[in-house]
Amino acid sequence: MNNLPTDFNKDFVLEHIHEVANIIKDALNDCANYVLEEKGDRGLSIALRGIEWVRALMLQTVNSGKYPYLGIKRKGANFVISVDGVPVKFHKGDIDNIRSNITKVSDIERLYLQEELFHFDNTDAPYNLIWRYVIDTNHIDRTVDNIYMCGFDGKRPVCIYNVPLSEDTRILVDINEPIKEAVDIEAPKVGLKLHIKKASNE
Repeated sequence: MNNLPTDFNKDFVLEHIHEVANIIKDALNDCANYVLEEKGDRGLSIALRGIEWVRALMLQTVNSGKYPYLGIKRKGANFVISVDGVPVKFHKGDIDNIRSNITKVSDIERLYLQEELFHFDNTDAPYNLIWRYVIDTNHIDRTVDNIYMCGFDGKRPVCIYNVPLSEDTRILVDINEPIKEAVDIEAPKVGLKLHIKKASNE
């Protein structure tokens, strides 16, 4: 299965798929640094925290306005982003043992698929797939090993693309504008005003 997501949906830009996967990776790896098993962190609590960290970083990234191709379709528990206008959800799990609930279609995705049924542009690329980032994490340190962009036709995966991950992508998600050059600031003029109290008999 060597097809690219762009072979199935021409709206996708491969570089955008890579950037979003790396944002997910950064959020989960940062979260993994705060796992305290000696304090009671276990699989479920770690998984839930990871989802919240990804969601928060996605919202911050979208709000920064630097990534116009990235959007948030739904902010709640059934979190849905959009990459190049295509709805995408993310799931943690083993790519070789994909859970059946991964293909549960949200109403936002259903609406998108209905609209794409009428998308006639004389191309052979099918649009009737649902898309998932499948995130494979290391069982020891909880960091991300691989992220796959998967397209499903019903419950059948027809595209499994192993996204290349960068070692350090903090620049992608830095939402704070750095100061570009040094700024000379004039020293404040501070002085002490001397008050002399007159004697009461004067």
